[in-house]
Parts: sequence; structure tokens; C-alpha cells
Amino acid sequence: MMDKLNEIRQLKQEVANPHESERIRATARVLVEMEQRPRQSYMEVVDSAGIEPETTPVDVEERVDELCDVIAAKAPGGPSMVEAWLRNRLPEEFDEDTPESLKAYAQMDHSEWEGQIGRWADLIRNEHDGLEGYEDRELANEHIENYWGVSIDRFEEVVVGLDTERAMNDLLTQPTDETADAIKSLSEVVA
Repeated sequence: MMDKLNEIRQLKQEVANPHESERIRATARVLVEMEQRPRQSYMEVVDSAGIEPETTPVDVEERVDELCDVIAAKAPGGPSMVEAWLRNRLPEEFDEDTPESLKAYAQMDHSEWEGQIGRWADLIRNEHDGLEGYEDRELANEHIENYWGVSIDRFEEVVVGLDTERAMNDLLTQPTDETADAIKSLSEVVA
């Protein structure tokens, strides 16, 4: 009985910190290797055909870390799935050293987001004279472009539209979906 309780405690600790668990990392590594098989086959085909590949091999350890982030996000007290996505999938076009700081915007509903746009617009109006005729959205776009390097439309698409379900789905399926898309494109080229 005590052995079972100790084993349960150990498993709880491992799930709470999957990056430090060799058992979880080994399991994640097996999953990554399974994900990579179709991609490796694709890479061999395009290489032998002399075609430029649409995708590249995934770094196994980076992908293992990403899967550990998903596990941590599902564990009680862990980061949110949105935080895991922001840390792992935020497009490079965003000028952001701490992607997790965007979490608050991802969790806003429509009225909260509209309020944020208004606050940014007011901030810009207070800092600069002669902006009374500009719409809040135009001024907020200026703020977002200056701060994150993307338009307000792109910010809304990537960050504000992000929810837990989309984040988890993307984190779990993106490499496989990317490979499937590359194979489909290849089949169109050779057909």
C-alpha cells in the first residue's frame, strides 16, 4: 500500500515538473520520433527529386520541451495552455522578449479588448497634440506597431483570438499538420 502511495506521489511530482522527469521526457521523445518519421520520409523524397523542401526537420529536444510545456499546462498550478503557446509558437514577427506578457490580451473578451484599444488611444492622445480626429483603432494600431512590430489586425488574429482549445490543438498537431501540408504540396508538384 505504501509503495503505491509513494509511486502516486512521485508521478504527481513528475507531472507538476515534466521538464525534470526523465520518464516524461523519454515518453515525449518517443512521440516526437513518431511525428518525425513521415517528415523524414518526405525529406528523403524531395532530396532525391531535387526539390526544395517546404518544411525542415524539427529539433527533437525543442519539441520534447514543447510537449513538456503542454503537460505542465494541464497540471494543476501549472502555466496556462495559452502561456505555453505564446512561449512556443508566437510568430517571430512579434518584437517580444517575454511572450507570456501577452497572456492578458489573449484572455480578454470583446468588450475588454475594445476598452484596451480605448486606453491605448487615450495614452497616445495625451502624449501628442493634434490627434483628436483619429479613431481609437488607428491610434491603438500605432501603439501596437511601435511596441510589438505588428499591425492591430495581426495582433488580434494571433493574440486576442487565442484560446485554450486553439492553443492546445496547435501545440499538439502543428508539426504533423505541417508535414501533411508539405506532402500534399509535393503530390501536386509531381502529379
